Amino acid sequence: MWCFWIMSNTVWRYIDSAEEIDDLNVRFHMNEPSTVVERYIIRSSNPRPSSIFGEWADRARQLHADGKTMDDPGRPPVTGRVQPISTGGSSASGPFMFDVASITNAEMTMPKNDKCWIADQINRSHHQLQW
Repeated sequence: MWCFWIMSNTVWRYIDSAEEIDDLNVRFHMNEPSTVVERYIIRSSNPRPSSIFGEWADRARQLHADGKTMDDPGRPPVTGRVQPISTGGSSASGPFMFDVASITNAEMTMPKNDKCWIADQINRSHHQLQW
């Protein structure tokens, strides 16, 4: 969520903090209560893995704690360095991942995610979708 702060994501117009409670829970504080906040968080701003984005999230959290704003001209230019990470591939917790190179107008291949929590129960090496 803190990477979304760096990138001036809309949800940060309505919240002013995000705090990890435990491995499965995050607490958000709304500075401007609105009915769209749940939608922005659940549908559009799903938390990203700290294994990939942790360094940037920590940096954003520190900038925020130092009183910087998303539009602060004195803020280090981290946005340009975060964006390529988020578009360079996919991370997945489910049984299959996206193979971006295989996506066409007619089909795509989804290789098995060997790190999935139920990987030992998946008997396929990939899943192919056709439309």
